[in-house]
Amino acid sequence: MDAEHAREWHAFEQEASRQLLTGEWTLRLSIMPSFSDWTVAGITFRNQVVVRRWLREEDSCKFATPIERLRHPHVLTPTINESIEQVSKAEVDALTSGLDALAIAIRPQHERITLDGTKFGLVVHRASCWIEVHWRVAPTEWTELSLWFEETLKRLRQMTANDSAC
Repeated sequence: MDAEHAREWHAFEQEASRQLLTGEWTLRLSIMPSFSDWTVAGITFRNQVVVRRWLREEDSCKFATPIERLRHPHVLTPTINESIEQVSKAEVDALTSGLDALAIAIRPQHERITLDGTKFGLVVHRASCWIEVHWRVAPTEWTELSLWFEETLKRLRQMTANDSAC
């Protein structure tokens, strides 16, 4: 990828991220690997389970070579699949109840360094409080959070038609 296409790809990636993360979330989980599709799943204020998936691998092929880039529209839009499912308040409470039992160190003592990999994100909104946490490799003190994250993401995917695609 030449420098011009690298800048265009970066802007394209930022737009995909904006489209994935936008919304009125009470709970949002995100997984953004360096070289494969990105997934955002969560619950909105309207008790909807939303799962969005950016087909990053498919879109990156449009930038494979300058000639390939010319085969596509000048202005590209990210290829994002979205599934939405209305759920009951009881289902929302069941999904989020595990958060109440979590106890994690806000400033973990064991740092892990990574050069690349997958970026994980968690946003929780309740009343007037927001908590936003991001990590690439979870510190050992966050094992409980990582397990909750994986299980909750699996459940969110199963609640929508998007479970087989993610």
